[in-house]
Amino acid sequence: MQVARGVQFSTVVDGELAALVRRNAVVVFTVGGCCMGHVVKQLLLGLGVGPAVVELEGHTKKIPSGSAIRNPNIQWVQQLFQDNRRSWNKELVESTFLPDEAKAILQMKDLDPHKPDSLRWVGDSKGKFIVADTYKSLIDIKWKQLDIPSSSTIHKEIKETRQRTWSLKIKRKIRHFIWRGLNNILPVLVNLNSRGSRLDHICSLCGEAEESQEHMFFLCRRAQHIWKLAPISWEGLHSETDSFKHWWIKLCSINKSKIVEDRVQLTCYLLWWMWKTRNLWVFQNVWRSEIDTVRLALAEWREFQSCSL
Repeated sequence: MQVARGVQFSTVVDGELAALVRRNAVVVFTVGGCCMGHVVKQLLLGLGVGPAVVELEGHTKKIPSGSAIRNPNIQWVQQLFQDNRRSWNKELVESTFLPDEAKAILQMKDLDPHKPDSLRWVGDSKGKFIVADTYKSLIDIKWKQLDIPSSSTIHKEIKETRQRTWSLKIKRKIRHFIWRGLNNILPVLVNLNSRGSRLDHICSLCGEAEESQEHMFFLCRRAQHIWKLAPISWEGLHSETDSFKHWWIKLCSINKSKIVEDRVQLTCYLLWWMWKTRNLWVFQNVWRSEIDTVRLALAEWREFQSCSL
């Protein structure tokens, strides 16, 4: 029996859903042998006194404890169904849960306890669950909700950039790092101050300008020196260095080839080590020279390439 944030899972497969529970509050019910998953924020999770537990028929644990459950007589999920066990008892659900939670529950349709269990998340190409896939799915949902026409140039560029970024053959942590940069959420000083922090916003590496993503990666004297020392250059993208997002979108729009993909991958490691050596200086007072930064990026890229063969 695996447990994640108050929700108990009876199988290893269900245990993988725990990662979703931690991020998206996926609630899994077992009703007469039918397993249903639904994304419902905060539903039956942390509702007050003690952890809420999703009932698995045949186990002794009871559904919820907490002030949000207003009917103490409800012990099993199946009690919330009509006699035919194919539809919710609307009045009972609304009298048992808070309005928002009742509304979310009633949105679960196509209930059939006689259907066999099925996996609603098939995993990646190797059958594994990874957070990146979850994130990509959530982004896809977001775009659909925005109802942006598929012919929109901006939508097309961002979609292609997203797909190319997540398909890069680089370390997962570096893909995530690039994605954070694309969304301008790296904790550089300008971003931290925009979120309410009161920090000196001047770059600690050059002391000449505000530390934005663009300054750290392109405009800082140290960054410019690193690019000159690196065995790659993107001369056609110099006009885009006032926006990391636009720069990365343009880079991802370059036609794919083995040489281009190698250059893009190395670029990711170079950006990563710019960030990492910046943090070494800021937090540990350890200085790495520009040539050291390039060498470290090259070494990690080559190491990952050799392990991926």
